[in-house]
Amino acid sequence: MPTSPPEGVAPFAAAVAPSGSTLTVLVLTATIGEGHNRAAEALSVALWRARPDCRVHVVDVVARTGARTESFLRTMYTVAVRWTPLTHELWYAAVARFAWVRWLYADPVGARVAPAVGAEVDRVRPDLLVSTYPLATAAACRLRRQGRLHLPLVAVLSDFAPHAFWLYPGVDEYLIVDDSGRRRVREQVRDHAPQPRVTVAGPPVLPGFDPSAPRRPSALGVPVPDDALVVLVSCGSMGLGAVVDAVRAALAAGPRCHVVAVCGRNEALRSALSARRHDRLHVVGWTSDMASLVAMVDVVVNNAGGLTAAEALAAGRALVMFKPLPGHGRDSAAALRRAGLAVVHTRARALTRQLTWWLRNPRHLHAQQARAARFAAAHRFEQAVEAVLGRATGASSALEERAG
Repeated sequence: MPTSPPEGVAPFAAAVAPSGSTLTVLVLTATIGEGHNRAAEALSVALWRARPDCRVHVVDVVARTGARTESFLRTMYTVAVRWTPLTHELWYAAVARFAWVRWLYADPVGARVAPAVGAEVDRVRPDLLVSTYPLATAAACRLRRQGRLHLPLVAVLSDFAPHAFWLYPGVDEYLIVDDSGRRRVREQVRDHAPQPRVTVAGPPVLPGFDPSAPRRPSALGVPVPDDALVVLVSCGSMGLGAVVDAVRAALAAGPRCHVVAVCGRNEALRSALSARRHDRLHVVGWTSDMASLVAMVDVVVNNAGGLTAAEALAAGRALVMFKPLPGHGRDSAAALRRAGLAVVHTRARALTRQLTWWLRNPRHLHAQQARAARFAAAHRFEQAVEAVLGRATGASSALEERAG
């Protein structure tokens, strides 16, 4: 059944198709972490706002391939990042440098996921296909090469540093976070025919991340001094990386520093941090309302450079990348630092010094927050999605005529 628009979502733009028509969009995602799902949710809201008559179907395509495949992909990622980071780093570099490694995803792995994608396309019969998960993109491109996909295909890239793992021949348009990633995408797809459109859409985040919203530390439910520095440590739904180190470093910044640690679905991490019983440490498990948490804080500490980092910037919060994860985390951290959107630290003492500096010199903190707010103001994901719908309406008809 089609999903329903969230309560309170209202149209913000004129329809891009004749009044009374209905556009059906199939959004492909995967619960390998939660970043892909959060991007899919933001995309769904943007679609509904742009087209009130739009029917959106969101499908976890990896779940459709079976529990074994889903568990295998999640386990492989967790093991690689947590226990074999060098292997993950080498894999990440190999995908970018060697065509035969990319072929593994475009063909054998794509073949494993393609039946699930094809079944959903046949069931939903969409006018537009959008993927927020790279292996779903690979599967859709495989179907196109086989002549089984005759509709526009758009891929949403949520990392600040676009990687070859996301890019496959057959995509019509890529939505990327920041203009700094355009050159990387163009270099990776220069041999693709036809050439895809690359659109800077901004962070794919929900409307609740608002840089004009006032900080609300009182929502923590405990007394927080007005002059406190409130730091959110969030490292994804799996709670991977040096979360404990980040919490310790933040608490070491002094009695005016309060820390909100988001552990996601990592219950072991949540138990370990809760056992500290520190009066300036507030431990949170899984939450679907990151916007409210981000609104409570001044600074967000992250290690992946994906949706959490995007949400921090969209809310106008200072962003620190601490001990970035191998591969995509380090790449995104470097891109964010070059753009002036984040500071990057790999040592706990350096993080403590950074937070202490901001406590003593709030004008520098405000300057970093202002840079984030300017970035948020310059990028409107919903407007980019509206433009995609306009192009897709015409492209869908052209592809159908070509297939006929």
